[in-house]
Amino acid sequence: MFRRTRTALAIEQGRAMCLLALDRNADAQQAIEAMIRLDPSFKPAEDDTPPKIRAVFTDVRRRMLAGVLQEVYARAKQAYERKAYDEAVAGFGEVLALLDDPDLVLDAGPRADMRLVAKAFEDLAKA
Repeated sequence: MFRRTRTALAIEQGRAMCLLALDRNADAQQAIEAMIRLDPSFKPAEDDTPPKIRAVFTDVRRRMLAGVLQEVYARAKQAYERKAYDEAVAGFGEVLALLDDPDLVLDAGPRADMRLVAKAFEDLAKA
């Protein structure tokens, strides 16, 4: 699974770069959205990605990240309810990592609430 995700990310990243070069911003944003859904923590490397592409990527990521966070949380909670505890621990760990992401646009109150709940579920799943 990991290898397929990395391959899909590379394909979508190349697609986004080509579309941005062709000034097809809406299509490029769709490619970036696909990348964020595949791996919400992915960010293009600063040393080999042009600033224009990084800026577009950051804008799309900021717009999407709160919704993706909710999806990751929902999947982790479903895994917990199915008693797939290893999957739940990984999912809640991803939620906690996303809550620390500087691109996440979320007020402090909801962020703290989600952190508390995700950490509690992660601890329960580990137990």
